[in-house]
Amino acid sequence: PGPPPSPSKVVLVTCSHVLAPYKWRQHFKEPWLEFVKNEHVECRIQAWKQAEGDPSRGQLGVETRVQGLSIYHHTLDLCMLPIHKKTADAYDLMPFEDRDQGEPLAESEELTFVGFPSAVSSPGGEQQEKLGVLPPRWVHGRALASIRDKQGRFYAKTEERLAVGMSGGPVLDRHGRCCGIFQGILPPPPQTPEEEEAQAASDLDPILRPFQIEGWERHAGFIPLAAVRAFLEEKK
Repeated sequence: PGPPPSPSKVVLVTCSHVLAPYKWRQHFKEPWLEFVKNEHVECRIQAWKQAEGDPSRGQLGVETRVQGLSIYHHTLDLCMLPIHKKTADAYDLMPFEDRDQGEPLAESEELTFVGFPSAVSSPGGEQQEKLGVLPPRWVHGRALASIRDKQGRFYAKTEERLAVGMSGGPVLDRHGRCCGIFQGILPPPPQTPEEEEAQAASDLDPILRPFQIEGWERHAGFIPLAAVRAFLEEKK
């Protein structure tokens, strides 16, 4: 969303933890992440070539190395990756119109979360990582417009649990307009004092505790479009 920083560039926007999980080690269990630095990382993109009339069918396109330097928000889980317009023109990108800034989210408003899962659910409900990227998913939900945490994130209750890998994708209203970037689902309620301390350290707002108890796996948090726009304006 938002204008590109210059006519020769297009900006990809996603969550910082998607592009740089080593900056968000508190959310990941892999101990090797503490040894990763920016200079160890190479970014690549693939575009999904969808079947006509069915966004869930198609195939991944050619992989392209990204030459631009990624830019990270100083506090929010947001980042942008400028790419050259010629690279963007090589893909048939699906445009999403931005939601008007003067139109606030309404309670129980219909929303759709779009992303590329990297995990599938087992019969027991557990999600297992798979190599590669699965076809895109479109998961519906309803906004909890009365709930915002101390970081300004919005929340929604979804019809099903959003899969691992969908973070960083757009949140659309019923008109198909982008109104935010999906960050992740709530973690399960803490079972020990250590887990409670860890969640407090990861900036999980106590106001969300009832939702953790009620059904954490179907409560999704997203960064509102206003925050994304402000980030783009600041860095362009």
